[in-house]
Amino acid sequence: AEDEEIPDKIAAIEAVKLSREAFEEAEAYKNDGAYADALAAYANVVEEDAACYDDAQAAITEIKDTVRSEASVEAVEYMGYEDYYSAREAIYEALEILPDDEELLDILTQIDEAEVQTDVDYYIEYAYEYAAWGDYSYAVEYLNSALEIAPSTLRSSKASFFSLIRARSAFCLSIWALRFSLEEMLRYRASYSSIIAIHTTILRWIAGTTRRIR
Repeated sequence: AEDEEIPDKIAAIEAVKLSREAFEEAEAYKNDGAYADALAAYANVVEEDAACYDDAQAAITEIKDTVRSEASVEAVEYMGYEDYYSAREAIYEALEILPDDEELLDILTQIDEAEVQTDVDYYIEYAYEYAAWGDYSYAVEYLNSALEIAPSTLRSSKASFFSLIRARSAFCLSIWALRFSLEEMLRYRASYSSIIAIHTTILRWIAGTTRRIR
């Protein structure tokens, strides 16, 4: 019976020996920052290797946390510069080490959402600028572009955005209409009733335009 156990004991000793070698190799990779190779080597440390197994598991956790943390910090820094391409690249590199890691995939989703929101903010900013310049058709086009690229973000607040543009448009056009009316009165000595008619026509046009863009 003891003779039959000898091969098993030899195999167990050999497994622990290989495990120790894997651990030493993993430690070297870790110190060099070769995290993918380190994780692969640590995975070869067997549970029977009591002296190294717990340390190997702790090292695996440490490496994963480090990879996530470094990639996250780098991505956030790039996002601060609105460099979303480089932010994604930082996460992709980390995913090569930790494939299908949920935390990294969540960060990737956040990058996508941040890029969309940045584009939306630019569109809205342009819309306000064009409205201020009196070019309301372009203002509405930019708002529609914002809604197209981020419908889930803006659809619920679509009315408030259009209301703001309509209010600003109406105000600007009212001022323009009044100034135009006064200029007409002074230039052509137009009657007061004709001035009112011009002003009313313009305001009706505003009302019709805002109804069409709702």
